[in-house]
Amino acid sequence: MADFKGRMDTRKKKMLFLRHYANLCIVKAAAEAAKTSPAMVYQWRQTDTKFREEMDGLKPVIGQSLLDEAVRRGRDGVDKPVYQGGKRVGVIREYSDTLLSKLLDGMLPDTFGKKRVDHKIVNKNALEDLTNEQLVALYQEMEE
Repeated sequence: MADFKGRMDTRKKKMLFLRHYANLCIVKAAAEAAKTSPAMVYQWRQTDTKFREEMDGLKPVIGQSLLDEAVRRGRDGVDKPVYQGGKRVGVIREYSDTLLSKLLDGMLPDTFGKKRVDHKIVNKNALEDLTNEQLVALYQEMEE
């Protein structure tokens, strides 16, 4: 009977962890909230296929949550306290240009993404053997 109860308690902890993980998006924080350790969570992932699949199934939810937070920080900013003489005198709103830039790169790659150039690997000595016309053609190909 104790073994059955132990398995039930473990299953409840796993479910509790998964619920917290979906909200917190951080294994350590979710493990602490479920009164277990990150090491135990990783052990469950290795030994329990169903748990691993359930945890992996949360990736879209967690991904959307992280995307929402990145958009909020990039678009709306985050209030940071301002101190003067050791006293808090106000706040300043900081925006994350880096986050916003990466979001734009990902969401609108044709407009904001880096242009990818397919560079050919050329042996330095082989360049010496090329004619001027071939060098110009190679340069133009790399510029496209």
